[in-house]
Amino acid sequence: MIFDVSAGPAGPDLWDVSGPTALLAGDAAPDDDDGPVAGTFSLPSVLIYVGEDCSLLLTGLSYTDSGGDTVYLNDADCDYVLRDAAGTAVSGGSGTLVYSGTDGRYEEVIDAAVTGTLTEGGRYAVTLTIREGERDGYRRLETIAEVRGGA
Repeated sequence: MIFDVSAGPAGPDLWDVSGPTALLAGDAAPDDDDGPVAGTFSLPSVLIYVGEDCSLLLTGLSYTDSGGDTVYLNDADCDYVLRDAAGTAVSGGSGTLVYSGTDGRYEEVIDAAVTGTLTEGGRYAVTLTIREGERDGYRRLETIAEVRGGA
């Protein structure tokens, strides 16, 4: 799913491109009884601010088992890459989201030293690859680099 910058905020200062199964929709479940994995991958804003830290957040990484119960994936590998409009990885703009305690929540920060190299007005995308056991998926959020308080 590609992030649509015209979609508007899902909540205060949070742009959300999730759907009930958007995270890994279409990926094969490990068996016939379990459905696709769900979760929300978000940036705090539609913009990445040049020269400022940028938080990445993945919440509710889960699936529904054959009994209808939500099972959170708390041991997934969640790797991100910040890419420019041509699809080239930005130097230093990759890493792994860290599990942060409960219910499929992972987070990481793209350092200000990395965002400081971005071109104001440039279009970028953060891609996320998720793997846990037989479950895997891909997510992409598009963003624009801006200088806070800029014209």
